[in-house]
Amino acid sequence: MHSLKTLSSIARSQSGSLQIEPKALSKSRAQENAYAERINGTIKNEFIEHWKPQTFRQLKCMTARAVHYYNHVRPHNNLSKKTPKEFINQLSDLPQKQGKPITIFEYQKP
Repeated sequence: MHSLKTLSSIARSQSGSLQIEPKALSKSRAQENAYAERINGTIKNEFIEHWKPQTFRQLKCMTARAVHYYNHVRPHNNLSKKTPKEFINQLSDLPQKQGKPITIFEYQKP
């Protein structure tokens, strides 16, 4: 939860009150936390710290932009240099028997 704590600190210092509620992943799926931390760290280190938001509103907007870029523009080495969106599209074109079970996290606007 280190990344969430950092974003929470920015939100508190800029808005005076925390307007987001961090939620932990289920205990039964510990591996999910590693994926979430990886994505949080990438977004924080590659985008948020570079853009340096000054307000909570800017933080929310920049985070949404970073997540969109991460999923739709940025190629990922472990996906054969495809974006997550391209990878999902490629999987959906495969017959059911050929697709491997995977877990994909997607940002959903509140």
